[in-house]
Formats: sequence, structure tokens, C-alpha cells
Amino acid sequence: MTALVEADGRTGALVAVCCTSERLSRSGVFVDYTRRICRHVLERAPRSVAELAGQDWSYEGGTVAEAQRRFAEEVQEAVCVKGIARFTQPEGRVWSWIHPDSKSGVLLSLVTSARPEELREVAFQLAGQILVERCGELVMGESGPVELFDAAELAAAPWARHPERTVAEVLERRLGEGTRLAGYARFQVG
Repeated sequence: MTALVEADGRTGALVAVCCTSERLSRSGVFVDYTRRICRHVLERAPRSVAELAGQDWSYEGGTVAEAQRRFAEEVQEAVCVKGIARFTQPEGRVWSWIHPDSKSGVLLSLVTSARPEELREVAFQLAGQILVERCGELVMGESGPVELFDAAELAAAPWARHPERTVAEVLERRLGEGTRLAGYARFQVG
């Protein structure tokens, strides 16, 4: 699991890359590979894993799918991109959080005028809620289960720490009037 957010906080990406062993998932070569995939998603903005697979791979030539096959041969394990998400938020911030075990992560897109230091605690709490409650709808996609993310549904849900308030109410109360969740993605591997 890797996430990257541009320095201005307006664009970010989250990628979930699976492999067959814990040993590989914690290795420097795998972490570097997932960062390159994430950087590619950030820069090239594919809309799906299938679109990503067909894009040119600027690091070594060929397509991303060909690079993935070469990497899998190099590490002698199965490797696949399970999910990608990318947000651009010109009216606010994109924020990411990866769980310390690197097996799950969240990418948030928030319309807000709050400063990054004001956003950090609220976004962290919201990311935790998203990971625990699995707020999306699970459907079967081409390569297995896919979670659909509905920001409006999550905004109407109770805030985990104060269930008498909705997510939307807490965001406005803590980050300022007009703050709203524009989108989110959550991935989990392993």
C-alpha cells in the first residue's frame, strides 16, 4: 500500500499492490516498486487498473503490465495491482493515511479552507472510521470484489466518536463552514 500527495496538497494517489509473501511486501525493492506505480498514477491519472496496465511505463519502457510481469519474474512471486485511486481537489485538500502494517490505506478529498495542521486530526479520525466500518458497497468486478465509494453516504453516516452527529456535521464544525467530503477511497490487501 502506498500513497503520495503532491506538496501543495491538491492532488494525491493511493495504490494497493499485492504479492504472495510478507517477506517481499516489506522489502525495499517492493516498496520502491509500489512507489513508482503510485507516482505513475499521480502523474498519468489512469481511471482504472485496466487503463493503468495499458499505459506506457516511463521507468523501463513497455507498458505497466509488461513491467509488472518483469518485476514478478525478478522477485519470483506473483504481483498484481489490486486498486488505484487518484483525486485532485482545487478547492481544498487531498489527504492520505496508510496503516502502520501497510496493508490498508485511505485517500480523502475534502473541500475545505482549513490549513493542513487543522485537517490532520480530523482526517486521521475519519480515515480510521472508514477502515473500521467499511463504508463502501462491495460488488464483483472483472478481477474480483471491488468497493464502490459514496461520499454522500459516508457524509450522512454517524461520526464514530460522536454518533449523535453526522460526518458532515463534524467536518463543518471542526474544519469550518462549507467543508465537505468530496470523495474517498479505501483499499486493503492481505
